[in-house]
Amino acid sequence: MKHLAKHPPRAHATPPVIMAEISLSSTNDHPSYHPLGPRLANLTPATVPSRITPLTGKHVLLLPTQLSHAASLFTHLGSTSNESLWACMGPWGPFDDLLTFTALLESWLSSTSIAALYSIALPSAPDAPLGLVGYVAFRDVARAVELGPVIYGAALQRTPAASEAVYLVLKRAFDECGCRRVAWECNARNAASRRAAERWGFQFEGIWRQSDVVKGRNRDTCWLSMLDGEWEEGVKGGFERWLGGLDENGNQRETLEDARKIALEEGKTNAGEN
Repeated sequence: MKHLAKHPPRAHATPPVIMAEISLSSTNDHPSYHPLGPRLANLTPATVPSRITPLTGKHVLLLPTQLSHAASLFTHLGSTSNESLWACMGPWGPFDDLLTFTALLESWLSSTSIAALYSIALPSAPDAPLGLVGYVAFRDVARAVELGPVIYGAALQRTPAASEAVYLVLKRAFDECGCRRVAWECNARNAASRRAAERWGFQFEGIWRQSDVVKGRNRDTCWLSMLDGEWEEGVKGGFERWLGGLDENGNQRETLEDARKIALEEGKTNAGEN
């Protein structure tokens, strides 16, 4: 998953909502019909992801990020040897020294646009995190959130821990916080990030053309998402089947995509039996 890094959107003051709309009308008189979409039965707002409660898996630990993690994170994410990780990370990086990297980490920890940030570590080395994952753009009423910043050091890429970390943050978003939608955005030229997101079950939505300027270059933004129904119907079960099938060395007996297809079919069968 080289070049997996993605950056959180910049925080903006919330402006009045002014949208260009075309008047809609319909001759459909069915009481449940509305041209703007169905009315939701559950309007309970989502809860903010915890900043203080860790997430524990078999292959990975997600620890609330602290400044004491900076040295290890700099080893795996900073320095000139990791310049490629920061190519798509907005105005940040690469970093030549620990002090500058620590200042970035401190700013992220104090940012109101980042709902929660976790350091990704192996159970065998909890004090030596290898990457970062978090939540941004949290909207409680819409029950929506985006994953970010997401940045994996080389030692974490293409490992069971890398995928289990995503499973854990998705599980928290959907099962604990009650989100309806989890989004993933990346530079449209960052093919590795898009492939990884699709492997984990995110669905491609589209491209925002010329959406930003990053380090003096045009950025087209690729958007993907996962919905609560997709999580329940196959993505969650696919992750759990795949993780449960890994051997003691982390080797897979089936791909995550195949595990998700089987979980989806099993879900349909069980629904039919009920």
